[in-house]
Amino acid sequence: MRSFLSFSLALTLVAFLSACGGSGNVATSSGGDTGGGGVTQGAATLQSIAVNPSTAAIAQGTTQAFTAMGTYSDGSTKDLTTAVQWACLNPTVVTVSNTAPTQGLASSVAAGTALVSATIGVVSSNATLTIKNVGLQTTIVDGVSGNTPLTMTPSTANIGFGDQQQFKAVATFSDGSTQDVTNQVTWFAVPSPPALPDSIISSGLAIGTSAGSNVVNAIFSTGSGVATGTATLNVDFSNLVGLSVTPSTLSVPSNAPSSFYAIGTFSDGSTRDLSSMSMFSSSNFLVASFGYQGGSFSAASPGTAAVTASVCTVVDPITFLCDTMITSPPVTLTVTPATLTSVSVLPPDATIAPTTKLGMSAIGVFSDSSALPLTSSIIWQRSNYSASLINATTGVVTGVAPGGATTITAQTTSTFDKIAGSTPLTVSDAVLSSIAITPSTAFTVPGASVTYKSIGTFSDGSTQDLTKTVSWSTKASVASVQNNVATGTGIGSAVITAKLGTISGSTTLAVASPEQFSLAVTPATLQIAQQTSAQLTATGTFADGTTHDLTTAVTWSSSDASAATVGYQTGILAGLSAGTSTITATLGTVTSTAQATVSNATLTSIAVSPASPSVALAGTQQLIATGTFSDGSTQPMLNVTWSSSSPAVAYVNASGLATGTATGTATMSATVNGVSGSTVLSVQ
Repeated sequence: MRSFLSFSLALTLVAFLSACGGSGNVATSSGGDTGGGGVTQGAATLQSIAVNPSTAAIAQGTTQAFTAMGTYSDGSTKDLTTAVQWACLNPTVVTVSNTAPTQGLASSVAAGTALVSATIGVVSSNATLTIKNVGLQTTIVDGVSGNTPLTMTPSTANIGFGDQQQFKAVATFSDGSTQDVTNQVTWFAVPSPPALPDSIISSGLAIGTSAGSNVVNAIFSTGSGVATGTATLNVDFSNLVGLSVTPSTLSVPSNAPSSFYAIGTFSDGSTRDLSSMSMFSSSNFLVASFGYQGGSFSAASPGTAAVTASVCTVVDPITFLCDTMITSPPVTLTVTPATLTSVSVLPPDATIAPTTKLGMSAIGVFSDSSALPLTSSIIWQRSNYSASLINATTGVVTGVAPGGATTITAQTTSTFDKIAGSTPLTVSDAVLSSIAITPSTAFTVPGASVTYKSIGTFSDGSTQDLTKTVSWSTKASVASVQNNVATGTGIGSAVITAKLGTISGSTTLAVASPEQFSLAVTPATLQIAQQTSAQLTATGTFADGTTHDLTTAVTWSSSDASAATVGYQTGILAGLSAGTSTITATLGTVTSTAQATVSNATLTSIAVSPASPSVALAGTQQLIATGTFSDGSTQPMLNVTWSSSSPAVAYVNASGLATGTATGTATMSATVNGVSGSTVLSVQ
């Protein structure tokens, strides 16, 4: 009788659990695949799936992440978390996500026990998940009852500027159990003193964005109440080992605006732009002077000056005044007596649609044939007030009247004798038909960002970049959007929308944990000459096989900063002296490396391509500089100084993009370390 009762109870339990999906036994098959791939791996066939954890118990109102690992007939294994079909046939107790990037994430609904199944074809496995009807644990402190605070790990962290620290939050429940709720709490940081910028907190990941102390806060809310926790994050410049100013020499005409940049070298071999927090100084204020912070200045009288940059590394905790500073070696600024002769307005002869915007730029041409951007030093005007609007200080034009024409004029102030340039602009009668967003699909991790671009297609078939015209938004809690940059704030999927008037376009951003993808740095091995630079790329491969460029999302480091440094979030490798270095790209817990060799070869010549290019008026041409070295090697050149022999005919920007501004020819030159090459550009 006892045996019969035991069998009946066991049968009842199996029947109850099976109601939430799948069989309690693992089926093996090499048959059809209805679960999204994974039945075969080469010649091997899928034999079994293991769901991890096999059993779990969580509090009501929380979540549990499951993974699925497949074993194949040749003994190999593969993570199938994103390939299996997750299910639970009792959604009143548990629901399970099949949506990227949260596949396998079980969310509790009500107290009870359920089976969570992972299936590909007829190969299946289950895990048991128990939802406990427990609330947050309460404690009494000084006679006052409240929920037990979250346990924060670490309670105190000390990191260098720009470094990262992962915090963990654990909640305690009424049955005495504990649960990691790091990805379910709301995180924020309160800096001290309050004037300092917040460090970025996302899913417990803190990034030291400024020196100082921060109180890291975590808030966990459930139906039974709210629990909070705090930790301390101290950020300092203990990892800053050097500071330099770039460019090392700069020559600008009198009264012209320009900028220096402060570049910090850190103990991990990375370099970071510290200009915004640096104090620049000039040995001769009659030649140039700087504001409190930042390297922007307007050249004054002709002459030379030594320019340095300083960063405060230690702040007095009581007075908040600087105790210790690191200062760069001086660089030379030369202010020439060259005078402004003309102003070119770009792009020339542009056409925009109603309600769209276009950023105009002004290029000043000086008596020594040099050219400088003057966009922010210009007074902008338009001739037809009904056709368009224009921001008088930024030069951004907005189309108003369909079919309207106007002249855009850029005039300098009295500093440059009010010299003006102009170009016609037409507002078409085209109507916006659609908006496309690129990248069309992307993934990132909490704390990292993706930059989007929107292109509008109009009724006349024309297209226009609308990135700065549209309104960007998302309704998801796992990402935030500022202008066209989306930043991951949690784990899940977010729809990113760009809208102009009644027309909108959208794309999906997956915010995933680093464990869900792999990184690869390319090239994996490279050789560059000393005093030159090269671009490294970090590509992420998501668990479902999709890829995304993560070069500016990862953090870069170099094992030997004496041989080579690398831009912290740029991947630009700078060869300093002969030697080797391991370059590492890191995103959360995922890393990838490349081996860099720096030779002592010297630059002997530069070739600019394409040879003898031709562009239409207002057309553009990307120029590329390739260096040849004393050992016979060649490499693309970065950090090139570009110039045009006739900026009034063709202007070339700092990236080597040439724009035709008037018919004629101009010699486009590229210079690196005193070595130059050129090509002749024709504007037709």
